[in-house]
Amino acid sequence: MADTTGFPPSWEINAIFKFFVFDQLQDKYLTIGDGRLRRFSAIKNKWGLSQMISLSIFNNASNGYLIGDSCVFGVEVFVIKNEGKGEHFSMIKDPSGGTFTWEVQKFSELTEEFYYSQVYLAGRHQWKLKLFPNGEMKQRGKHLSLYLGLNDCTKFHAGWKLFVEFTLRIRDQVWSHHHEKTLRKWFNASEDDWGLTSFISLTDIKNQSNNFVVNDTLIVEGVLNRLSVLKDFDGASLIRKED
Repeated sequence: MADTTGFPPSWEINAIFKFFVFDQLQDKYLTIGDGRLRRFSAIKNKWGLSQMISLSIFNNASNGYLIGDSCVFGVEVFVIKNEGKGEHFSMIKDPSGGTFTWEVQKFSELTEEFYYSQVYLAGRHQWKLKLFPNGEMKQRGKHLSLYLGLNDCTKFHAGWKLFVEFTLRIRDQVWSHHHEKTLRKWFNASEDDWGLTSFISLTDIKNQSNNFVVNDTLIVEGVLNRLSVLKDFDGASLIRKED
């Protein structure tokens, strides 16, 4: 349990959960879990597996779990509640309209600290890109800073969260050797944007052989890879949450 602030001293939550390890070669998940009900409480607020997968299997690149020093884990949680209402969390992959392309023209003439793109609609949410052409904070004058922001966060209920896996990209306009980073973030009311202050060095941006700036135009892209969807329902409630 990540946050139990405000819970009564005797709180208890019953849950069934399964872990996942992503096979990056076959684009599928290995599911691990015994299906047993676990009771989370102030005394014991975490459960897991001490031997989830052997290191010999995990480290073997032919199994697809660890590729390029990168791996992906997930969890599916069913929370049993006695209330009359519940919430259903599910994850959608590659939402429609989830690629945002922003042509930043007259790049060499930009003088403001930061700029916003237009607003894009994808996955029933409004999004925007935020660009610091000369860097932000300590990276000013050294790196270009780039963020993805959620534009309509004020319409959500108190305590809302939205998980997003997204890619930020600067396009190579000739050879498609793009510079990109993939990030994962839980967006909420206090953190409605996320990105990197040191996304790419200004030296690389200005290097003409990289083809990032052509005809004084920089092309920035944001891609939504996965995001969570929340729905309320009535009846005997079961909260299902996937990461």
